[in-house]
Amino acid sequence: MMTEPDKDPLADIAGEDDASLLADHVAATDLTSLVEADDDEREEDMSASEEDSSWISWFLSLRGNEFFCEVDEEYIQDDFNLTGLSSLVPYYDYALDMILDVEMAIEESLTEEQQELVESAAEMLYGLIHARYIITNRGLQAMYEKLTSASFGKCPRAFCSGQPALPIGRSDVPRNYTVQIFCPIWSLLWNNISSSLHANIP
Repeated sequence: MMTEPDKDPLADIAGEDDASLLADHVAATDLTSLVEADDDEREEDMSASEEDSSWISWFLSLRGNEFFCEVDEEYIQDDFNLTGLSSLVPYYDYALDMILDVEMAIEESLTEEQQELVESAAEMLYGLIHARYIITNRGLQAMYEKLTSASFGKCPRAFCSGQPALPIGRSDVPRNYTVQIFCPIWSLLWNNISSSLHANIP
């Protein structure tokens, strides 16, 4: 009668070790794949959010533009609300298209220097539109909400107990005066410390 050859006890141990190493390798590979997939999803989400961001949202997020509120695009698209502004702003049509995120082949038709002028004109135009918008019902409501949340800052006087302040423009002409701060309790104006950052506010 034939008998089975004696098994090497170390062979079973080696087999178990190989299986364990293989399982660990598969688990590590799966984990790495999950991490890479998660990173790819985050990059896609960031790219999508950047693409979805409008010019107005980008402009309002810039340091120094805290005094602006968001102007409704419907208001900007109404030519009646923009009457007379074309004579004040260079490259008016290009600037308006930039604010409204209208697709335009600006790189092909303008030089690099002109493109910079258009960007500056868009910022000026938004400031002029903003000055008109904030005296409408919706604009007043938007500014009131920013005031009550102290988005414009607070009065520095100790006796005013942190009274929310309000930015005041003294002229409708761009860059004619720097924006000042008004305290409802003190009833006086004072110069804004960072007025150079708010140059586009009429």
